[in-house]
Amino acid sequence: GFIDDLAGSIGSLLLNRLQFGSEEHLRKLLVQAGLYRTTPRMLRGYQVLLALALPALWIWLAVAGSMKPAAGVLGALAAIVVGWVAPGFVVRRKAEDRLYRIDYDMPELIDLLVVTVEAGLGLTASLNTAASRLSGPLGEELRIAIQEQRMGLTTLQALENMVSRCPTPAMRS
Repeated sequence: GFIDDLAGSIGSLLLNRLQFGSEEHLRKLLVQAGLYRTTPRMLRGYQVLLALALPALWIWLAVAGSMKPAAGVLGALAAIVVGWVAPGFVVRRKAEDRLYRIDYDMPELIDLLVVTVEAGLGLTASLNTAASRLSGPLGEELRIAIQEQRMGLTTLQALENMVSRCPTPAMRS
């Protein structure tokens, strides 16, 4: 929508013209969080928008509530910090939770692969079966890896890409 476009434009200004932040680092963080539709530029833009909107809201509340000027200024400064930090914090928390769920579901994936391979299916067919049975982040990542295979990558390349998107100890092993 409009806000996404505005955030993307502001983020482009920060990342491209002002060289404020690493786009690649932000992209990896967003992928780990499973936010495939959010670009690093949009994330930076949301940070700027919140860093502007929260202090404006605080100042409005301070004036409406007849706060002391010192409380209004200190609150506005705190709101700027919170507005800037909050989007990154939310994305990092989401990434940590998602990677934890992937590690938690990994034994189930291994069991499914062992059973299906022992039943005579090949690795690719076993991955397809596991992807259809698993839900959550691990199932999503398997479906992405299968889609990459359909687009021409080898099974090994698709699995390596999955490990780079989800760098957890269980996934690496």
